[in-house]
Amino acid sequence: ERYVDDPELANPICMMLSPIDPKKIEWSWINYESYYNQLAMLRIKADHYTIESDRERFPDFVEEKMSEFLSNVRSTDICLEEFERIVDNARKLSDEILRDVRRKKEITIIESTSNLSAPSKDALSSDCVILVCPGRVAIIDSDRYRNAIDILGKLKDPWNLTTESLVELIKPEISFNVTPRGVDKKFFEEISDIIG
Repeated sequence: ERYVDDPELANPICMMLSPIDPKKIEWSWINYESYYNQLAMLRIKADHYTIESDRERFPDFVEEKMSEFLSNVRSTDICLEEFERIVDNARKLSDEILRDVRRKKEITIIESTSNLSAPSKDALSSDCVILVCPGRVAIIDSDRYRNAIDILGKLKDPWNLTTESLVELIKPEISFNVTPRGVDKKFFEEISDIIG
């Protein structure tokens, strides 16, 4: 039985990043590498936001798809400072939703994309961490994971830490090959043992 069929609850915060067309920024690699220059859109539950900036810097196909999407959705233009404030509040909302789901369900799966070590603070109280990479999936003990985040000084804001920087410190002990056909059944046995 699924708790959330509502995508606004299953995924309360959704950020869209876009690659930058280097020609459109005159091959300025400093601008190319900036995370903030790649922000395109933000959704907090049902509210959509676009970052006040020149969308022309995105590849043509991204700008076209964004325009198409935004023609069907009401959105608000915000500046970067407002974006940071909204995301801060949204992370608190995400933790509230997570606590509610955990009260109602025996097993909860939290997915963090965009290479974040964790999407919110409460996500760090998980039983285990599953790291999915191309061709490999690893199981990491949650205490070791939290300790590594703490050592790196990011326990208060784990979303400011990339997964790679953690994995270099932790070096997962258990991992399995992944193919287009799936993952070894031993992976599922290992997870079953962890969650009991």
